Amino acid sequence: MRSLEPGAGRGWRAVSVAACAAGMASKEIVVTAPLAVLLYDHAFVAGTFAAAWRERRGYYLALAATWLLLAALVLSHGGSRGGTSGFGAGVGVGAYLLTQAQAVALYLKLACWPRPLVLDYGTATVGWREAALPGLLVLALLAVAVVALVRWPRRGFAGAMFFVLLAPSSSLVPLATQTIAEHRMYLPLACVVVLAALALRAWTRHAAWILCALAGPLAAATVARNALYRDPLALWRQTVAAAPANPRARIHLGNAELAAGHVADATAEFRRALELQPGYPVAQLNLGSVLLLQHRPREALPFFAAALERQPGSAPIRVSYASALSALGREAEAAEQYRLALRLEPDLPEANYHVALTLLDARRVPEAIAHLERAARARPGYAEPRQLLERLGRIPPP
Repeated sequence: MRSLEPGAGRGWRAVSVAACAAGMASKEIVVTAPLAVLLYDHAFVAGTFAAAWRERRGYYLALAATWLLLAALVLSHGGSRGGTSGFGAGVGVGAYLLTQAQAVALYLKLACWPRPLVLDYGTATVGWREAALPGLLVLALLAVAVVALVRWPRRGFAGAMFFVLLAPSSSLVPLATQTIAEHRMYLPLACVVVLAALALRAWTRHAAWILCALAGPLAAATVARNALYRDPLALWRQTVAAAPANPRARIHLGNAELAAGHVADATAEFRRALELQPGYPVAQLNLGSVLLLQHRPREALPFFAAALERQPGSAPIRVSYASALSALGREAEAAEQYRLALRLEPDLPEANYHVALTLLDARRVPEAIAHLERAARARPGYAEPRQLLERLGRIPPP
């Protein structure tokens, strides 16, 4: 926009290309920026895509070249965002696409009436039956946006940008950790608000007053929603009430109940999570941990063993498994599990502390001291290794 002002020269375009490259290195949503600029040019400046390309071909090629930077960064990190996205992330393309039809319809409903808001919808997908009506609605709106972009390009720009901004997260590339997530609507919501304001202005001269009146209750709803974030227990209770079939929300609620001292309620939530998703390692680990907390190691041990079978490379699970073995008097097996945990995570405090104890029993004091210092350094508030270091005549690390 700045580059189109009289006498501006090409400096602003160079700056915008640099900003686009910096954006590509920061967040994947910026993949839409070159398309956004082209749509803006078509709607507000050149009048057609052909004219925009003809007049600023070099500029658009420079913007498009920043996609290569994003592609290189994605590939250099394995192409799957740490295993949370991509075609091999555990969610099929078809199932994800059907779920996004439901998701986009839900986002639009929440844009009109933001209730109930849900922090975590989980990883569930839907089939054709659930996606049919929402899918038809989304396709109809997409067709309207395309027609508007041709016939009324300035209004069509907002409609088209709604779909462009949602495309990276709500189309074909599965985001396996959350198949529906309200925060994906943050940028597209601006398009909805602009279109609503334009429609209201076309309908009445009092649009500004009506919008101000609407802003009041929405602001109050925002304050009420923010209050939930001050209380994790209330937040996760509300989330579970809104999405009761989400096992991950049950895990978070169980953790919040445990932090509040409600052991029985926490146990019930972990069991429910395991019922919803049999073999869920986090639920098995948490359920075993809460049983161990109640001095029930014999009941806890099978849950740790099952979790370890599913995630043999998890050092925290091995530590919990070792704790249950130790509580049952199976010290040799526990010591072996602590050693295996240290191979996976050399700085794990609990594993270092317990390995140090076995080394002290074998009178290998210098090696034991090294493990105690590592445990104390990794977790400054961990009292046991610090106390043992002091008894051995050593000053614990800061």
